[in-house]
Amino acid sequence: MLDDLSANESLHRSSELVNGHWWRTFGFTALVDTLAILSGPLLGVGLLLVTDHSLTFINFAASLVSTFTVPFAAIQLTLYYFDLEARRRRRRGRCGCSGSINARPPGPRPARVVGRPV
Repeated sequence: MLDDLSANESLHRSSELVNGHWWRTFGFTALVDTLAILSGPLLGVGLLLVTDHSLTFINFAASLVSTFTVPFAAIQLTLYYFDLEARRRRRRGRCGCSGSINARPPGPRPARVVGRPV
């Protein structure tokens, strides 16, 4: 979807990206999805056991939590995809960076002012 590829090309691309990171990808995806899916129901069960609120309120609270956690999980998995893509480019030496986070971008340096500012 992000790279505008066909289904077979997407599966091939996916296998390229997770090459060498399969268990890390599986663990991260399982953790994020599990937390996103179970957060609402666990809150609902907790509210049922601890409070005497109505079922309507408990359902509303659990739905509200799920409303925020499921998109958050999608965002986390998308960021993980971009991380895998950056790692793949770095392995192939095509990232266009020097490998340092604090590296200056290529180009002219800003002019240096000598003396006191007026």
